[in-house]
This record gives sequence, structure tokens and C-alpha cells, in this order.
Amino acid sequence: MNRQTRIDEAVARGLSSSMGRSLVYWSGQHSVDLTAIAARGGNPKEVDGVIYSNIDERDFCVYRSELIINGRQHEPRKGDTFVEELGSDTIVWQVLPTESEPVFREGDSTRTMIRIHTKRKSG
Repeated sequence: MNRQTRIDEAVARGLSSSMGRSLVYWSGQHSVDLTAIAARGGNPKEVDGVIYSNIDERDFCVYRSELIINGRQHEPRKGDTFVEELGSDTIVWQVLPTESEPVFREGDSTRTMIRIHTKRKSG
């Protein structure tokens, strides 16, 4: 393992522990509790001179090693969901591709994290 790889892994671990959220990832009838970093909230939009963030889109970065469903390493698929509890609110994020990318891509140079694209389904 080279020096840059060790640095990338340390940064990713630090971000996960300080900025991570506890979510439940669902694929069909199976789920896994994991820690995810919210990485994108959509493109800002201007309406009547006021800039709003699009909160209907979000990317989540997760460790590949945490995405184990039904005893197997899972590759995100269109239609899978993240369930996020925020106080008394429950938000469901559906895994979907963007206009230019599939449902996920590598999240770091070490390939230990993946970045999963989602859109708000409910909540």
C-alpha cells in the first residue's frame, strides 16, 4: 500500500466517523445498517432571485465493505433505497442513475468507497 493510499483511507475513515449518518440500505426484502456520507444535494436553482438547493437529489458515499446484504457483497442497483431517520421524519432515497452516470461510481482512489446516486422518493 503506497503513502497516498494510506492517506486516502485515513481521510475516508475520519470523514465517515465525523460526518457519517446512520442509514438503512434496502435491496428487495434484505437490508443492512451502514454509515453513509451525504456527498451531494443536487444543483442549486434560482427562483425569483433566491437561490435554493435541490434537496430532491443526494449522493451517498459508503464503504464497499459495509454493503453486505444477505451475506454477500452487494452492488447497488436501480430501485434499491436508503432510509434516513431525521427526528420524527423518515426520508426514503431511491437509487437511480444520473443523466450522465450509472447508479454508482468509485468514491475514492483506493476503491474502498462507492458514491451512490439517489433521488428523494418520500419524506
